[in-house]
Amino acid sequence: MTKSQQNLLLIAGVLAAIQFMIVPLMEYQDQEHTELRLLEQRLSRSEQLLENQQKVAELAEQVKSNEAQLLEAIPVATDRTVFRIDLQSEIQRVAREHSLRLEEFNWLTESQAVSDTVQVQRAKIRLSGAVSQLAEAHLVMTQQLPSIRYVDFSLRKSNNRRGGRSSDPQMQIELLLEIATRRPSQEGS
Repeated sequence: MTKSQQNLLLIAGVLAAIQFMIVPLMEYQDQEHTELRLLEQRLSRSEQLLENQQKVAELAEQVKSNEAQLLEAIPVATDRTVFRIDLQSEIQRVAREHSLRLEEFNWLTESQAVSDTVQVQRAKIRLSGAVSQLAEAHLVMTQQLPSIRYVDFSLRKSNNRRGGRSSDPQMQIELLLEIATRRPSQEGS
């Protein structure tokens, strides 16, 4: 074998070594480097979670406190019929205080559970009277009856004019209400 053939064989051997040993070793190192970078990112996220653990616990406690306050605003209904009568009486009282006529009060749905402790039911009411009085009554109901959520309403001109006052037009408002109640607690069972 000539010297140039030996050099060519040596070069071919070096190239083969690079091809079959060094390139796979470099690919393995790249793969290990990528896995290490992913592990570092996971570790960083875990450290951030640990750092924020107290803050997360405080926020969770605040959410529980807010939930308890919201639940306190919702009345407990031990007897659904009595609750309905009381609510209707309260709405009638507000209507009377504002010289309005309660033309309709219909319970549209039975109680439906929305959580372990809260139930909702729907009702439709129709009031008629002077626009200013309707607005005041609506505001009073919003403030005094926090368990009521107004789902929909419509306002239209009433054909009936009471009192002959043309400065305050007579209107009719129809409200679709969602009324929340709490179930009595089951502490004794």
